[in-house]
Amino acid sequence: MDGTILSSIAAAERVWARWAARHGLDMAAFLPTIHGMRSVETVRRLNLPGVDPVVEAARITREEMDDVAGIESTHAHPLATRHAVARDYATLGASIDHDGALRLVARKD
Repeated sequence: MDGTILSSIAAAERVWARWAARHGLDMAAFLPTIHGMRSVETVRRLNLPGVDPVVEAARITREEMDDVAGIESTHAHPLATRHAVARDYATLGASIDHDGALRLVARKD
């Protein structure tokens, strides 16, 4: 969904920056690596001692659902957006599940 009908780059980067700070990562070096893959894979790839990638990815996803400031439309037609999300078209989402898509679209109205 991200990049097709909505852009949540600003919100995602805020959430990931907070996460990186909590784990002592260099944010400038880390942030460019978060795009284009699932949260669990991003965390797993870091191989941080004592960090459970599944638990951390779930926490990041919750934070991303709550931090929606700055989410912008990519100017897809609103009816097409609603129709696609309502029909659960798999082509919408690379990094968000159906419930998350519904929440974000609902907040953009």
